[in-house]
Amino acid sequence: MANPSLWIPHVEAFIDDSRSPNQKSASLDAIAALVKKDLLTLETLVRDMELYLTTPDHIIRKKGIILLAEILSRISGKSLNASTIGSLVEFFTSRLMYSSIVEHYLVMADWQALRGALIGCLALLRRRNTFGMVKGGDAKILAESFLKNVQVQSLAVEDRKLCFEVLQCLLDTFPEEMVTLGDDLVYGICDAIDEEKDPRCLLLTFHLVETLVRLFPEPHGFVADFANDLFEILGRYFPVYFTHQRSDDLDIKRDELSGGLMRAFCSTPYFEPLAVPLLLEKLSSSLPLAKLDSLRYLNNCITCYGAVRMMKYAESIWSALKDAIFTFSIPGFSSPSTVESVREMEPLGDQIAKETLACLQTAISELNHPKANSFLGLIIEDDGIEKAFNSVSGEKCYAVCSKESKRQLQALGSILSTSSKVSSVCCDRVFKKFFISLMGILEVTPNSPERSFIMKNNSFPKAVSFGAIYICVELVAACRDLTLSTEVLPQQFISMHDGWFCLLKSFATPLTCYLGSIVATLDNSISVNEDHKQEVTGYAVKGLQVLSTFPECCSPLSKDVFKDTLAILVTVIKDRPSDTYVWRLSLNALVQIGLFVDKSNDSQKAMCYEEFVVQRLLSWFSSDDSAVCLAQNLEAICEIGQWQGQLCRDFTFFAKVLLPSSASMVHISYFLSHMYPLQQFMIFYGGHGNKIF
Repeated sequence: MANPSLWIPHVEAFIDDSRSPNQKSASLDAIAALVKKDLLTLETLVRDMELYLTTPDHIIRKKGIILLAEILSRISGKSLNASTIGSLVEFFTSRLMYSSIVEHYLVMADWQALRGALIGCLALLRRRNTFGMVKGGDAKILAESFLKNVQVQSLAVEDRKLCFEVLQCLLDTFPEEMVTLGDDLVYGICDAIDEEKDPRCLLLTFHLVETLVRLFPEPHGFVADFANDLFEILGRYFPVYFTHQRSDDLDIKRDELSGGLMRAFCSTPYFEPLAVPLLLEKLSSSLPLAKLDSLRYLNNCITCYGAVRMMKYAESIWSALKDAIFTFSIPGFSSPSTVESVREMEPLGDQIAKETLACLQTAISELNHPKANSFLGLIIEDDGIEKAFNSVSGEKCYAVCSKESKRQLQALGSILSTSSKVSSVCCDRVFKKFFISLMGILEVTPNSPERSFIMKNNSFPKAVSFGAIYICVELVAACRDLTLSTEVLPQQFISMHDGWFCLLKSFATPLTCYLGSIVATLDNSISVNEDHKQEVTGYAVKGLQVLSTFPECCSPLSKDVFKDTLAILVTVIKDRPSDTYVWRLSLNALVQIGLFVDKSNDSQKAMCYEEFVVQRLLSWFSSDDSAVCLAQNLEAICEIGQWQGQLCRDFTFFAKVLLPSSASMVHISYFLSHMYPLQQFMIFYGGHGNKIF
């Protein structure tokens, strides 16, 4: 055993107020090291420290108890026998006790010892069975003493934090013993967390409630009986307003607090009668953060509470979501691009729009009950949706849409697209209701001219409905996403059981021809507002891209129509370099189609892509005399080449074309900087690389 002279100075150093925190921590580490090495037993330490642990001097007594507790925290991996652990539990539990009421105030018998007692209890409760742990009976006695004697909200924040950690550890480690405490446990926790304001403690209290309700799942159990009391406490924090400054150094974000509260809200269906009305009320708030949190919470509550409880709110939920979607759809949207800007902070309006659609998708998926109209039925049968559809899709003109019209159009497209992506059954209902009408508006029929229409028809439609094109493309994109949502989707299953697929397949070729004609034969002599023309062309390109990127097992396009789609996009790259907007949209579409083909391992589409995209771009490169065309073709080759293995195989051909051409070193450098690091270039293409450089 270690000579007392080796460790008693460390005890004295810890007690000494003149020592720095680092020195005190080093003293604790030194004593713990002796215990770990069996040079000092806990029994000896406690016996020889008796004066520090029982002295009437409350300052010394406080520090002595904290020292013992901190030593226990540092030796969690040290084996201790049951007798030692039991004695330590009894010692620290006794320090939790209060005296009687004096003049209407609770006075602690040994309040100076409380922090050390809490640290010691926590250290003991966290021990694992491998090294000796607290017995269930002792844990129950500790919990009873805690609930009876410790008035958590009268303590300082650090001590409250320790209290919540002790309670959490009791619930996590000794659930069977805690259940036997019944309503004393539930009431005690309610009392402990009520009026808590510190963010660090709030995170613990939210998780504490989440754990507590799992212990009492019975419909007539203690949590069900105390549901109103528990939710009254939780509801005060919603929505979370986090006003602490960075200088507070709490290292806690608002989203963490909000997420913890949301999990507590969703932890038991017994909160439903109180939580859902509160969320629906806050959905109408003028404060964006309140609206955003309401959507997130409602989304999770729908799933957690279940259809039986939530169906009675279906109409109210749909009304609230519809208002939010039509209010927060992003106005003035531009035509689609495959390259999205990365923003450090997404605007709140955009976040609300996304969360609303996520909640809508959950509601459609979950809120179905045999005795009530499904949530999707509310959408399809909504007079407002019917009116909006007729308004934004029916008019055939080139007139510039107002911002409000665009907002309505995007909102409607989002609702129908989101509804279609939930399941094949939902997709069927949406398609039967809206898709055939859209085809009629666009004058696209199954009997329309097929693939020759793309390449031979030289007239752009004189009047088009951008609204119909937009919604049509959004619906087709939703179908494509639905097919990609499962890894294996047999073609036989789709064709036999999914009406939407049969419907789409019957219109896919003429629809592709219609969209292709817009992209390929746009008559620039027509006096059309440029912004509107770009919107129409942009969604026509997106439509071609979407139709070309269905999985092989359920592609609505034949091989020939797929080839024509690639051909029309490549032709734009070659023949319309001055139309920068359409040129870049077409290039981005080709890149995305190539990425899809490469990922899907579709050998037939890969061969088509090789022939109609890669080979054509390479063959056209040497015939361009214009420096502008050369630069754009080089850019197109680089954009496609850096994603496509085909170009790597054809690089020798490209080098042969490049060397005798009029390409400047600037163009060559552009290619190299986008395609290959110099070292790789020299290794793989040594001969041509040396000649170029």
